[in-house]
Amino acid sequence: MSSRATLTALALMVACVAAVRPYVEPIASNLTTNDTSYVATRESGGGPVMRFGFKVVARYHNPTKAPIYLARCFAKSKTPLYDVQLVQGKRSGGSAYSPVWACAGHDKQIVVQSGATRVDTLAISGPATWSGLTKKPIGILEGRLRLAYFPQKCPGDGACEIVVDSLRYSNEFTVHLENGR
Repeated sequence: MSSRATLTALALMVACVAAVRPYVEPIASNLTTNDTSYVATRESGGGPVMRFGFKVVARYHNPTKAPIYLARCFAKSKTPLYDVQLVQGKRSGGSAYSPVWACAGHDKQIVVQSGATRVDTLAISGPATWSGLTKKPIGILEGRLRLAYFPQKCPGDGACEIVVDSLRYSNEFTVHLENGR
């Protein structure tokens, strides 16, 4: 095999590996979690599927010179709206901890003043959805995840969305099920 053919084969192998597991640059986030690894424990109670949960203490810091408005489900909800997103590759259904929100429109977002830090304790539970036929979770319960908040530059339901990653997404963290279930 010629050196040119060897280099071509090597380039193709590297491209295939990159396509299978793309590198995602970590972000320096203003939304941070209290840990980088959590154990989801089985939750008590009945229901059609086995559920797991864990608590995350999330800190949101506003580094800007203006207030940031965090979306919340209802005008008096204590915590912001959030999502729990899968960050390792693309799998069917994404994160099983991604909540299903049924909210009312309002203009009473949570205000985080310039330079201020807000702390929320979030009770994460999953699976949020499952197959009605098989009773199997939709999404994965273990893996590399991150939180997402929904910040805005102004009050109003979905108004003035901020799309800067460091103001929306947390650091990555790993979730394992207790006893490897």
